[in-house]
Parts: sequence; C-alpha cells; structure tokens
Amino acid sequence: MSAAAAAVADTFWSAEVEFPIANLPDIGTTPSAIWGFNVARVRIGNAGEYGQWTPTYGDAHSPQSFGFLIFD
Repeated sequence: MSAAAAAVADTFWSAEVEFPIANLPDIGTTPSAIWGFNVARVRIGNAGEYGQWTPTYGDAHSPQSFGFLIFD
C-alpha cells in the first residue's frame, strides 16, 4: 500500500510519498543499490513555478544530472 502527504506554508511546500518497491513489477533492489532519481514540480497559471530536487537546467530528461537514491 502506498501513502502520500503534502503541506503548503507561506514560504515553502513539502511532499512525502511512500511506496513499497515490492509493488513495482520486475524491479527489486539489494542493499547498496544506487538508483538515479529526480522529482519535479510544475505549476502553470498566475505564477509559473518550476522546482526540482536536483536541477537539470531546462532538460528534465537528463539522467546524468539526477541525484541518487542509495539503499541500505
């Protein structure tokens, strides 16, 4: 089962997402596995906003610029 939560404050927003890797088909991991990872948020409207955990400077499909998830 997955879970998610979000919060918005005056000066920041946050999101937390949990999902069991066992629920992803054909994907497993072992201790010390390293995955490339990035998360982005886009808001289009009165105030165009764009934010990423790891900046890719305009090309969101740049895995060489992603951060890492390290499993232990």
